[in-house]
Amino acid sequence: MNYYLSLCPSVDTTPPVIHSCPSDVSLSIAAGRPSSPVYWIPPSATDVSGNVSLVSQSHHPGDSFLVGDTEVIYLFIDGNYNEARCTFHINLREGITC
Repeated sequence: MNYYLSLCPSVDTTPPVIHSCPSDVSLSIAAGRPSSPVYWIPPSATDVSGNVSLVSQSHHPGDSFLVGDTEVIYLFIDGNYNEARCTFHINLREGITC
């Protein structure tokens, strides 16, 4: 019987796993207001390698958003450059008359 042993190192191709990616947010703000701050709990990520970093985010909790739809993106990368994204939308509309 012949046995073969592979000496090739395994390559991590598994992207990070994102936890608690926020759902889309829809808010009505007072008529005449051009923007409003919006808050959320930021997502986190883990990886099989134990090494994952948040490398960019388009917005931060508490940023002011204009009336309309805005995409929010968080990008995580592990040590082997595998990527994972969390994407959600902030939709502000005028509609409340004070």
